[in-house]
Amino acid sequence: MNDWQAVQQLKHIIAAIKWGGSGDYLFNKVVISHMDAKQVGQTVRPPIASILIGDANTDEENPSLLNHRFPVHILNAVEGDSFSEKAVLGAHRISATSSRNRGLLEIQAELLSNVRRLLQESGITLIGYHMSELPAEFIDGVWLLQRVIQFELVLSDYKDYPKGRKLQATTPGGGVCNLTWVNPSERFDLNTTVPRGTMVLRRASGATPPASATAGTGVTLASNMATSVSDNPGAGTFSYALFAGYDETGDGTVDEYSESVTKLSVAVT
Repeated sequence: MNDWQAVQQLKHIIAAIKWGGSGDYLFNKVVISHMDAKQVGQTVRPPIASILIGDANTDEENPSLLNHRFPVHILNAVEGDSFSEKAVLGAHRISATSSRNRGLLEIQAELLSNVRRLLQESGITLIGYHMSELPAEFIDGVWLLQRVIQFELVLSDYKDYPKGRKLQATTPGGGVCNLTWVNPSERFDLNTTVPRGTMVLRRASGATPPASATAGTGVTLASNMATSVSDNPGAGTFSYALFAGYDETGDGTVDEYSESVTKLSVAVT
């Protein structure tokens, strides 16, 4: 995964975090922005996460990889805060499932307890992070507090489109072929949340599977991230190819396909 993909994946991960795992979203707004973070804080109610693309250097152990830094500005404010203490520690909590009026340190803890695991599930290695001080600025009668957490990730310089795995077929008879598989991990351009992107299953007669995501005959799936289907091609020998289709721009169309995972010469009776 390169930096173009990684910054969008980082945004996708942070935007999906919920308080306590099931409450309200941790941040009211998550943006990728190189404008002054305080300006972002003046336009949207905190807490806010503003992500920047930082510098990078070649990995010393593996020169084909990059150690890339992404500063994430966390902005927080609590009304009725005379000394900025409430923005640090929290006060007047709205509910047990909301981050609103929580302290920045509470929000930070929730972020850090989730982000490493979620990055790892996306196939991204987090080397570590660095945290800044907590400068505060009095804006429009409210103390706006800011901390920068700089995440350092291991990336490549090329885009990556993981494929599905473990395509299996069983034939119970009656011209039916039941197929199951494992999808690649959900990410910003392939997920059920929006939904965005789609898995694509194609079928061809004989021992040679479809060579592309448009070759052969399409098998209709129940959802974009389905992991099984009951196909009814009738009796014969068939080969299948499964592709992951990635919607990079979010316009509802697939921009890139993964390599295929195949199941060859399935005898359907």
